Amino acid sequence: MSVGTPDIGLAVHGNHLDDPVVLATDFRRIARSLERRDLADAVAADTSWYERHPNDATPGPSLVERNEAAPYVRHVPLYSIRAAAGRFLENDQAEEEAWVEAPGTLREGMFAVRVSGHSMEPTIPNGSVALFTADPAGGPLTGSREGKIVLAQLHDATDPEGGGSFTVKRYHSEKEADGDGGWTHTRVVLQSLNREIADIELDPADEVKVIAEFLTVLGTSSTSS
Repeated sequence: MSVGTPDIGLAVHGNHLDDPVVLATDFRRIARSLERRDLADAVAADTSWYERHPNDATPGPSLVERNEAAPYVRHVPLYSIRAAAGRFLENDQAEEEAWVEAPGTLREGMFAVRVSGHSMEPTIPNGSVALFTADPAGGPLTGSREGKIVLAQLHDATDPEGGGSFTVKRYHSEKEADGDGGWTHTRVVLQSLNREIADIELDPADEVKVIAEFLTVLGTSSTSS
């Protein structure tokens, strides 16, 4: 222990930094150890110092033009959601808005889109540029979708938040045996993580095409509302 430094017993762990009550308790302990009761009382009475501001938002992702990109080495294409659907469901030649830097091992079929809305918060904040993976050969994503966050295209339903036919939600389905050794869907729900936003409950006969699976958030667009 350093000479002349009061032993205030401050213990700030990573989760404490997200809890204004715990932080305020630690700050009051510091103030009392420094014999500043006025500061201790001030911290207890007003926690506005903890409020987050727009400048504290996650930095935007690094975007480059195609001729500056290292495709599927350092960068993936950034599409509009409609362009991504055309590229992977209809095998259209989709024009990317830009190329965005992404971490990890990349491959064809990975792409990014801007996700608007609050339904998938806190995992995907409003305005995020999110990384997805799709079948590079095109067509709906194969394999199990249960519990995964997916980018989907609806046919007979619309997203309750944005009103469009495209949505990012967590996929959940319930099945039963069909008597022929197989199974059939009895219920399909595209779930919001934010419980203030309604889920999309689908009739099993409703068509939903799962375009891609969510991987991670690359950053937050400065143009988001």
